[in-house]
Amino acid sequence: MLVQKQTHAGQQTGFKAFVAIRDDNEHIGLGHHPGQAFHHLVQQEYWQNKIGKPHIVPCEVTSCCGSVLVCLISNRRGTGIVSASVPRRLLMMTGIEDSYPSARDCTATQGNYAKATFDAIPKTYSCLTPISGKRLCSPSLPIRDSLTIL
Repeated sequence: MLVQKQTHAGQQTGFKAFVAIRDDNEHIGLGHHPGQAFHHLVQQEYWQNKIGKPHIVPCEVTSCCGSVLVCLISNRRGTGIVSASVPRRLLMMTGIEDSYPSARDCTATQGNYAKATFDAIPKTYSCLTPISGKRLCSPSLPIRDSLTIL
């Protein structure tokens, strides 16, 4: 993504790389870094986070980053991911198969759009069931455990 800023000396042009990575053990990571040379940015970005096993979104989850507000809504089985290309790629990497991500505000800033989608994924683990009020999984999220290691 091309980034430009105006300074006293003139206009400066740089790049900002966003890299999403997935491996066979259901790990996904999102990295971003600004810089001047694009090929060095792509080589530097590798950040790994354990998100968990594939699942369907149990409830409506909302997350925002910058001016983008992303809402992950559960969808019927077999419909797939009905979305733009940025959240579709991230959700496919995590193993979520049926979801409807709804986005508001300025989704043209793809970096904020990717970050908001990425931040909404771990929130699906902290949903409570409406009947029992119990957590669907353990209170310690896998993303928090791996962040303390980093």
